[in-house]
Amino acid sequence: IKVKNFVQIVSEKMHWDFQKNPDFVNRLTKHILALIQHSVTPLPNTKIKTLANLSKKFNKLYRVIEQAWKQKFPHENIPASELQLLLLYFANEYTSKQNYKNISVLIICENGIGTSAILGERLKQEIPEIKHIKLSKVSDLPNLNLRDYDLILSTLELKGFSRDYQLVSPLLLDDEVERVKNYLRAYTKKFPVTKNSKLVNTNKQRHAATKLTQAAVETLFCSEIVNAVKVKLLKHNSSRIEDVIKQCLDNCDSDIVKDKKIVADKLFKRIKLAPVGIPGSNLALFHTSSKGISRCSFTIFDLENDLTLQAMDHIDIQVKRILLMLGPAMLSTAEQKVMSLVSSMIITNDDNLHLFSVGQQEQIKNAIAVQYLHELKNKL
Repeated sequence: IKVKNFVQIVSEKMHWDFQKNPDFVNRLTKHILALIQHSVTPLPNTKIKTLANLSKKFNKLYRVIEQAWKQKFPHENIPASELQLLLLYFANEYTSKQNYKNISVLIICENGIGTSAILGERLKQEIPEIKHIKLSKVSDLPNLNLRDYDLILSTLELKGFSRDYQLVSPLLLDDEVERVKNYLRAYTKKFPVTKNSKLVNTNKQRHAATKLTQAAVETLFCSEIVNAVKVKLLKHNSSRIEDVIKQCLDNCDSDIVKDKKIVADKLFKRIKLAPVGIPGSNLALFHTSSKGISRCSFTIFDLENDLTLQAMDHIDIQVKRILLMLGPAMLSTAEQKVMSLVSSMIITNDDNLHLFSVGQQEQIKNAIAVQYLHELKNKL
């Protein structure tokens, strides 16, 4: 805790967020623990030319580290050479990445294709100045560089997570919006970010061919998803959620769901984790990714008998239609983007909510296609 507070003081005084990189904080923590527990031999209290030169080059950072050390570790007197070694840790982090981007946000949910996309869309609507949003499922966190993100939002509790994060609902309720805005106001005041347009433009040109290939792959995948959209009637459906899940999977194409039990268990686990009803509607969004699923699909089930479920605002609703989104355990970037586009459309506006509530198969297909083509045009 002391080391974390030490890093926080240096961050705020330097207007540079050293807390963003968990690897840096962990390395620094191990070094300081070893130092104050005397499990390593400290450096001699003599001038070490390389470290002394570093303290001249990063004079302000060195003075801030010195002051922060006295504030958080007043009883730990260490030689100047050890303070300069701490400076080396901070200086490496300080120079390793230019801070030229706008505020970026990481959104985490259980499977990365349903509620995280809804949360991302709400975030765009409520805080439009946020330009960079990354959606991720929990299992992908070890593969992400957390230092790339200024704000982390999660729809579920992340036990033992190495970064501070905001726990929110998928709908980002009004009090949560205000909490996030307050966080960002404080953050940008402490750690102002600028945008180097020249560098961004150069990167756009450099990666144009790659982006063209990605757009082609996404377009092909979106076409497959759109053409496979189906609206089906679930006759004589049960009032028990476990039975309804099984009935939905029984009515899915056999080449999509390879193992119904695995998928049913995951869907039920997801529904118990957090409400799946869409507030102000008769819709529920069932979604999961699993090794029991061969490819992505979006199927809509009209229920013959209404189902009482809790909505995301924790109010019970009568569900007449289930939106079922399924994906394989490992989704490609293109698959995740398209599936996220579909789920985020649901709450974009009242017209879309009405469309997904009562729309026919061809209407929904066309609406998804129009939305994708619109986003593709903006991207190009």
